[in-house]
Amino acid sequence: DFRASIGSFQQFIARYPASAYVPVAQYFIGSALFALKDYKGSIAAHQVIVDRYKDSPRAAEALLSIADSQLQMADKKSANRTLTRVIKEYPDSEAAVLARERLPGTR
Repeated sequence: DFRASIGSFQQFIARYPASAYVPVAQYFIGSALFALKDYKGSIAAHQVIVDRYKDSPRAAEALLSIADSQLQMADKKSANRTLTRVIKEYPDSEAAVLARERLPGTR
């Protein structure tokens, strides 16, 4: 139940705003929105991680998820920019490996 999980994660964030798990909860909000095909909402939720928790291990994954949403919205140009950003900002991450696989000419 993706809608219920979004509410539960939002409640967790509201109750424990200083928790080290906030970026994880925020990531799963974005993932649930993606599953519901709310790609704009998913981008916004994942962007919170990129903006506020850029040192979190979830930040690279959030950028990769943003690119996935952009592709679902047929915005290939933005998706390619986002994939390039994953590679540039998080070059040693698993997300960068996946970004290289998805981005033409970077394998």
